[in-house]
Amino acid sequence: MNSAWSIDVPSSRAVIAAARASMAGLDDELTALDQAVQGIFQSVPAAVVQESFAEVMTQGVEPDVRGMFSGSNAALRGASEALSHYEAGDLAMAATAMRSAAWVVPSRGHREPVNPDE
Repeated sequence: MNSAWSIDVPSSRAVIAAARASMAGLDDELTALDQAVQGIFQSVPAAVVQESFAEVMTQGVEPDVRGMFSGSNAALRGASEALSHYEAGDLAMAATAMRSAAWVVPSRGHREPVNPDE
């Protein structure tokens, strides 16, 4: 392909696949975390502490974890799409998909999105 880009497509696909596998591999760890959190919650008898702990989980940890998965999956989808466009020779669409993959909005919205064009 005649362009300023020089991407090793098979290696790039392997990296994307490995990243997806790593994300899938987190399921067991997140299940263990959830069980540990439930154990902590049940071992604390004070209702006010339980309520505070539940709020930390529902307003902090859970949205951040969901945001991490959502953002990572969006980035991986965008990278895969960009790679497919590159492989087909459509560099304009590849660049657009690459920019879209980097535009990830954090889960709580109090931080600014990542925009590679700025």
